[in-house]
Amino acid sequence: NFTLTDAAGNTGAAATDTAIKVTTLPTVAIGPPSPAAINGSGSVNYTVTYTGANTVSLDVGNVFMTTTSGTAACSTVNVTNGATSTPTVTISGCAGDGTINISISAGTSSDTAGNLDVGAGPGADFTVDATAPSGYTVSVDQTAINSGNVSAFSFTFTGAEVGSTY
Repeated sequence: NFTLTDAAGNTGAAATDTAIKVTTLPTVAIGPPSPAAINGSGSVNYTVTYTGANTVSLDVGNVFMTTTSGTAACSTVNVTNGATSTPTVTISGCAGDGTINISISAGTSSDTAGNLDVGAGPGADFTVDATAPSGYTVSVDQTAINSGNVSAFSFTFTGAEVGSTY
């Protein structure tokens, strides 16, 4: 309540007003990449989650990629549902080998009091493996394969990339 008194001592009627103080800014969180590893023709999706925001405006200009190891680089960023609380960022057009993550710039959302988010990131890395395996050899471990050793047939890979399947 406020009352005003003029220089002559006259007091006016009490006035009241209410204001809500917002002390929590809207937040942005970057979910894990899906999938966590791709080859050169794949794409990776990150789900971005906004909390406490009544307005969201995420577009490709707000997404920044960082190569964290190796020579990996991606050329394309796409944002779907950028005005919702859970937009999806898709990264594609990747080359090289290494790891990349993303960050979201500040100010892509606001709350009812006009407070802006502070951005997010970096998110978790995803791996780009765009180089086909090479430099490996395969050798059969028997000199002759016949009915006597058909169930014991074996072979050896050497120089294969760790994690390769055959």
